[in-house]
Amino acid sequence: MAKTPKKPNAQAPGSKRPARSCALVSFTTNDNDSDNIQNDSDEIIDSDEEKREKEVDVGLSLGKFMQEIQKRQAKKNSIMSTAFDNQKKALYADIRKQAKEMSQEGVLHIENLKATLLEPLRERVPFEWYLNQLAPLWKDREASLASLYNIYPTGINDLFLRRSQAMDDASGMLRTNPSRREKALRHFLEDARQELDRSRQNEINAADASKLIKHYKALLLDH
Repeated sequence: MAKTPKKPNAQAPGSKRPARSCALVSFTTNDNDSDNIQNDSDEIIDSDEEKREKEVDVGLSLGKFMQEIQKRQAKKNSIMSTAFDNQKKALYADIRKQAKEMSQEGVLHIENLKATLLEPLRERVPFEWYLNQLAPLWKDREASLASLYNIYPTGINDLFLRRSQAMDDASGMLRTNPSRREKALRHFLEDARQELDRSRQNEINAADASKLIKHYKALLLDH
């Protein structure tokens, strides 16, 4: 079914409604709108400033936080450094104390050793004393021999003759008895060897004693 096109509305005859006319709109700005715009602008500016202040506050807070961390770290390092210094000082003090004690013990030992070495020197009898004691005896011996020789002028000559005769008799006996001579020779060689060994040992002991005395004298002179 086809639609019937609508006819334009015709003004009813006799209608008193005036025709519609376009009214001009005038845009006028009043003071209230200007104030509102200004207020909005101020609010935006204040908001930006608050944001910047907040950012600045955040930056300051972060800086203070970092400074606080650095202060704590520095304080911690200072405490550790102080503790290390105290330990080092205590260690050095203990080492110095031990060194002082060892030095005192060494000095005391040297003093005791010096006293021990000087004691025999103080008690030693000088050679002159022995010489003075022997001199009268030697003079008395010479006087006694001279007196004896005056009493028995032929006694000395007889003594030498008897001694020479005894040696000749002993030599002849050894020549007539080879086995006895060999035994006497072995005995003589053994005695000579033992005497030589004793002499060598005495020389070694004397050399060692001389070195020891020189060593202790050097120690005494050093201190």
